[in-house]
Amino acid sequence: MSINLSSFSDAIADVAAAAAPAVASFVTHHHRTASAFHWRDGFFVAAEEAVEAGEEVELTLASGETVKAELVGRDPSTGVALLKPASAAASLPQLLQGAAVRPGHVAIAVGNSEGAALAVLGTVGEVGPAWRSMVS
Repeated sequence: MSINLSSFSDAIADVAAAAAPAVASFVTHHHRTASAFHWRDGFFVAAEEAVEAGEEVELTLASGETVKAELVGRDPSTGVALLKPASAAASLPQLLQGAAVRPGHVAIAVGNSEGAALAVLGTVGEVGPAWRSMVS
C-alpha cells in the first residue's frame, strides 16, 4: 500500500482550517486560555471547569473580534458549559455533525488561542454508547 504523507498532511490541515472559524477562545479564571466552539443558534460550548458561575467571559472569535458572553448553562456530569454571546457575531459558522467513529479512526481536535487556530492529531481509542447527562 502506497501512502502519500504530504497529501495526508494537507487533508488534515484542510479539515482543521475548515473547523477553525467555528472555534473561539477565552481566558479562564486560572488565567489560562480555553476554547469554545459554536454549536448552533449563537451558542458556544466549552469545558465546564473552565467557566466560573457569575464570571464575565470574553470570547475571542477566529476573526479576532471579541464579544462578551454569559454562562447560560452547565452540566458537571458531562463537563459541558453553554455560553451565549451578548451580541451575535455576524455569520458565525457551525460545526457539522460528524459520522460514526470507530476505534483507530483519526481524530483532529481544533482549538483557538487568542484568535489563532490550534490543532492536534490523534486516534480514537474507544467508542461507547451515546454520552448522556446524569442530570436529566
